[in-house]
Amino acid sequence: MEISIPPLFTTLRVNETEQVDSVIKELEAKLKILYSANGYSEAPVIFQHSQLKSTIVIPTLYQDIMHSYPPVIVDHGCGMAVLRGADVFVPGILCMPTGVQVGDKVSVCADIGGSCLRGMTRYEGQMLFVGNGVMLKSRNDIFKGNNITKGSGIRMECPIFLSLCLNDVLPSKIFAQNLPSIIVGHVLNPQEGDIVLDMCAAPGGKTSHIVSLLRGRGRLVAVDRSSSKVEKIKQNAAKLGQMADVLTVFTADSRKLCSDDSGDKSEENKFSSSYFDKILLDAPCSALGQRPKCWLENQSNVNKMKNIKSYPALQRQLFNTAVRLLKPGGTLVYSTCTTTVDENEGLVEWALDKHPCLKLSQHTPHIGGTGRQEVTNLSPSNLHSLQYFTPGSPVTCVQEHHNVHTIPKLSNNVPSLTNLLDLEAECNQDSIGFFIAKFIKSNES
Repeated sequence: MEISIPPLFTTLRVNETEQVDSVIKELEAKLKILYSANGYSEAPVIFQHSQLKSTIVIPTLYQDIMHSYPPVIVDHGCGMAVLRGADVFVPGILCMPTGVQVGDKVSVCADIGGSCLRGMTRYEGQMLFVGNGVMLKSRNDIFKGNNITKGSGIRMECPIFLSLCLNDVLPSKIFAQNLPSIIVGHVLNPQEGDIVLDMCAAPGGKTSHIVSLLRGRGRLVAVDRSSSKVEKIKQNAAKLGQMADVLTVFTADSRKLCSDDSGDKSEENKFSSSYFDKILLDAPCSALGQRPKCWLENQSNVNKMKNIKSYPALQRQLFNTAVRLLKPGGTLVYSTCTTTVDENEGLVEWALDKHPCLKLSQHTPHIGGTGRQEVTNLSPSNLHSLQYFTPGSPVTCVQEHHNVHTIPKLSNNVPSLTNLLDLEAECNQDSIGFFIAKFIKSNES
């Protein structure tokens, strides 16, 4: 069993129209109340990222707690969400002892063996302890009939990684995003007046960032194949108020957005070739860079690994459409949250050969590493134009049973600049796995 832990930093993107210093003061006051309400004497220090001025960083602390109460087993996805600061929602609960009542303390464990069945009273398969909490619903409420009730089932009072959920904190001013996802928006660098396409927009974090960067001037078209995910994108965008007037969101297969394919240029939700100034293709991928994840060598994961091979074909189809829709002189940013060569450097090598009109461009900012030299025939200059984040945690030594070395706790005094820069350097490396490539389409195409 290989256990991956979450990034030990939470990064928050501040709306481009807000003053970061003011938001930090508001957030400090909110966090003080939140942490106090959850029984903690002080909140962690928060600070502004020196290279990404619209980004706030909050260290996540590890708590050395024990599996002390009756076990409640949750599914893998739910357990990984708890490690990122979430409470346990009812649909994620699989197994619960019969004697546990509302208000009882329980130890929450994630089923990483994939063999726990919903409604069980006891489970002895492979699991991962993620923290202690308090039951909010009875066993009968959770498992009655086939109707899976909604809402919180367990309030996590002592999660192993202390990172409180901030979804409802200053929702119109901050948005929680992984650091590489924030960087993508800046690499795309939409300018006021640009016509921009976000081809695979769900869940909408990068979409709302582009809206913010356009500052209400320009146009952004955001597309996703899932109608339910499109609704989520609209909900996130609504938090931005009038700035969201630049946004058009609809459900479609982005491979079929070019009107030249049908010959009907008046067709709704179709666009002529060379229509967009900037295009973001945050492609569907195998997501092997996401953290935290726990992998077991069972048949389910063997099947998942087989499915990985299906992604490059889809990514190339989407990429071909993106090139057709991009104006000469325009910018195309391709990104994934995975680690496979075929979906990252391999896609770039194919793209440069397939589309001679494309050239790689340098990134601003370039905080991650470069392309991996040993895996493709890309030139050194092209490799240095790519941005790759290795999934890992330089400040963490992961051993059995979550024995980890934690970030030093800062005092109540104002942290020194050296302390903050050290923390920022760790934040830049303690990332999910992520890949970014920026292409410019020549005017000669």
